[in-house]
Amino acid sequence: MLDQPFGEIDVETCKVKEGYEPWTSEGNLLNWTKTDVASTEGDEENGFRYLRATQMHFFNNELWIMVPYYESDYNSAIKRLVVEVWKLKGRHFTRTQEIPLFKENGTSSF
Repeated sequence: MLDQPFGEIDVETCKVKEGYEPWTSEGNLLNWTKTDVASTEGDEENGFRYLRATQMHFFNNELWIMVPYYESDYNSAIKRLVVEVWKLKGRHFTRTQEIPLFKENGTSSF
C-alpha cells in the first residue's frame, strides 16, 4: 500500500509497479497523512492539514489540490479549505501557492 498519492500502475495487473522511481515533494507533504497520528502541519488558529483522497488536477506541470485543515485531529470539524498549487520539475513537486477558499460573504472559510 502506498502512502503517496502517485504511483506507476502496471496495466496488465492493475497494481502498483514494483521498483518505480517515486515522485517526491517538499516536506513529503503530498504523502497521505495518517488519520491515527496528529498532524504536525498547521496550528490551532489556522487548523491542521490532513491530506487524504481529494480533488487533484494536473496540467502544464502544475498540480492543483484541495486540502482540508481540521480543528484538531482528523475526526474534528474542517476549519478551512485551501487549494494548493504545486510545480513539478523532474520528479519533484514544490508548493508554490496556497489559496484559501471562502464562502459567499468573502470572510467565512469553507
